[in-house]
Amino acid sequence: MNSRLQTCQETIELLEEKNVPLHIKETREAVALYNKLAADKPVGGLFHTTC
Repeated sequence: MNSRLQTCQETIELLEEKNVPLHIKETREAVALYNKLAADKPVGGLFHTTC
């Protein structure tokens, strides 16, 4: 995993200001975490995969 796609610091700061939980993970880990969290409450996710 090269982690080439980064999250802008401004985005992280905005989400923190709004008290929005944020998890930055490698895609496989992110999907697993999303599925775990979504099992009992509404969640959102932004995933990036490479072709």
